[in-house]
Amino acid sequence: SAVGMREEGMGRKIAIVGSARIPFQRAYTGYADESNLTMLGTTLAGLADLLRSDPPAVVIPGHGGPLEPEVALEIAEQDLGYLHALRDAVAQQLAAGADRESTLEAAIAVPTPRSAPVDLAESRRNAERQFEELVVC
Repeated sequence: SAVGMREEGMGRKIAIVGSARIPFQRAYTGYADESNLTMLGTTLAGLADLLRSDPPAVVIPGHGGPLEPEVALEIAEQDLGYLHALRDAVAQQLAAGADRESTLEAAIAVPTPRSAPVDLAESRRNAERQFEELVVC
């Protein structure tokens, strides 16, 4: 979760639940049938909207130090862009009739946001999650 503080001292909690890590938190809710990537994308879109329309003075993410709202917005938009590109890559491969492994390779090739070192195992897990989400739909 993250906490945003306004200049007048009132806090606004922003809960960012990584459902890929704790799926039981949504098991018996209206979100039970939503995929992990869909939940993350929805959360990022909501966070970006908040940061554009009513930004706090500072954003404290669950990992790392405090961020200026502009920086937090840039990160949220980059991550959301990655999720969209990942979904598009998988959807295009499936529409072309590609097999599972070719589809995963195309998804893994999607550039990750920012300049962090690429974790191929995590990229493959993201690709597999997106593949499963679109195949099940």
